[in-house]
Amino acid sequence: MPKQIYKWAAWMDGELHTLQRGTDFKKEPDAFAKSARTYARRFGQKAVTRIIGDTVFLQFLKIEEDEK
Repeated sequence: MPKQIYKWAAWMDGELHTLQRGTDFKKEPDAFAKSARTYARRFGQKAVTRIIGDTVFLQFLKIEEDEK
């Protein structure tokens, strides 16, 4: 199994996380947000993101049955 670059499992706790480029991720913020959304879909969740400068606000949410 390949080593994960990011702490996806830790961030999937439902809490709002403030992530900083250079500290928490290395990609452009919009590319990181897209990766988060892709990762969330893989596990049946939704990633809500907001980008301000080099900061990404990220929250993973469980998808309710009526949203599928």
